[in-house]
Amino acid sequence: MKILALSDTHYSGEPSSWTSLFDKRSVGLFNYHYLRRHRHNQRNLQKAVDYILKNPPDIVFCTGDITTSGEPSEFNFSKEKLKPLVEDNRFDFFYIPGNHDNYVKDRNCQKALDEAVIYFNKNKFSFNDMPYSFHTNELDFCLVNESYPVHMLMSHGILKKKSRKYILDWINKKTGRPKVMIGHYPLFETENLLVRWRHRLYGQKKIAEMQKKGKLDLSVCGHVHKPIPAIDERGRGEIIVGSATGNACLAEIVYNKEKDVFHYKKIKL
Repeated sequence: MKILALSDTHYSGEPSSWTSLFDKRSVGLFNYHYLRRHRHNQRNLQKAVDYILKNPPDIVFCTGDITTSGEPSEFNFSKEKLKPLVEDNRFDFFYIPGNHDNYVKDRNCQKALDEAVIYFNKNKFSFNDMPYSFHTNELDFCLVNESYPVHMLMSHGILKKKSRKYILDWINKKTGRPKVMIGHYPLFETENLLVRWRHRLYGQKKIAEMQKKGKLDLSVCGHVHKPIPAIDERGRGEIIVGSATGNACLAEIVYNKEKDVFHYKKIKL
């Protein structure tokens, strides 16, 4: 089974209203125009789409942050760019939000997020339906939302109690198939927590313990823009996809059922 994953494309669009000057969107737009704009090349998103269409997998996962500030214009741009993947019947396409997609509580932004989740996932589930689980003949998947509007100076994620219970029940359900969790935030930090405390995932401790025990086979996520495969010789562990526009990469994950092994490959665009 072949999986392709892309993440953190961070398109920046026009503010939907003057109120953006007085909430977190002002921080996001400042950050983008003075920092991220020089790091994220949107031409790489088109390269990613073209690569996937030429090398179709069984499933495509987008692990969030397709916007900068969760603006409707940003979601509309991403919908248009990713439309060929959503409408291609050769593979399934799934999307879960990142922290920049669920950036503020503004009504228009929340409506745009809700519509994006439904559109990208072809009405299989809505934002409030997550976590969402499904399986193929070879693998069990659980798609998790960890992103909510937080303080203006913070970028952390939260696994809420309801989500933790759902994930633990899903992990403990014996199916004979490896279990793959798709989220935006890494379960494990790649840097010192004193450095990453503003950006880390909270509430993940029990899920991370299950991964260490081998009950959760693989975590696939974004958020960190550098691709990092923290996996063992059987491909178990965690794969940080990396930014498609910032690092010009995708993650290819192939599961060999006979050998019960995941193979990871960084796809350079």
